[in-house]
Amino acid sequence: NYKDMIHTNSYGLIRGLQFASFIVQYYGLTLDLLLLGLTRASEIAGPSSLPNEFLTYRSVAVETKHPVRLYSRYIDRIHILYRFTHEQAKELIQRYLTEHPDPNNENVVGYNNKKCWPRDSRMRLMKHDVNLGRAVFWELKNRLPRAVTTIEWENSFVSVYSKDNPNLLFDMSGFEVRILPKIRTLNEEFVHQDGVWNLQNDNTKERTAQAFLRVDQDAMNKFENRIRQILMSSGSTTFTK
Repeated sequence: NYKDMIHTNSYGLIRGLQFASFIVQYYGLTLDLLLLGLTRASEIAGPSSLPNEFLTYRSVAVETKHPVRLYSRYIDRIHILYRFTHEQAKELIQRYLTEHPDPNNENVVGYNNKKCWPRDSRMRLMKHDVNLGRAVFWELKNRLPRAVTTIEWENSFVSVYSKDNPNLLFDMSGFEVRILPKIRTLNEEFVHQDGVWNLQNDNTKERTAQAFLRVDQDAMNKFENRIRQILMSSGSTTFTK
């Protein structure tokens, strides 16, 4: 209360307490457990007395015993890295095709791809890889209760690394990323240019892959709109940069 000006500040569901952030974190944790399963979630988190570092495991045996190798969620954006054996991929595809038969190979139609990259660097829409991508998405979507949230195919992308697809594609934090292992490059040679990171094995220090980066379209649109906002407000006496 200052000079007859009263401002009441309240947050969340309980007045005066910042309770909404707790609700978001609670439901987010619930969704993490539904997607991962209790066993794998415990292995990723580690014991409460000595939690694991981000994206690390206690041992190689724990890391490789389950198809889920990496998991990350930033508010409402989820990134999961799977590594399936031939039998695991075959079983998942069979379960998906049992529920969604595809006699005319129509699963290729409407499969999202990263068109920001050159045509030879995109995901090649081979029948097996497309079915595996759709099966993984179908499996994850069925684990989420629709009363809480869901994931939409139009806003998602499933990249499959296989004998027919040498690139691993994804987007994160405003960047499009394309990872190309050294063994899948022409003559096993590296590219030397801007926007390319060399990835190396932490134990042997050998460079094993390259990550090609570029700013995605949404990030460029946000930057453009922010500049437009600054220019429009610059005529005022005070404005934020």
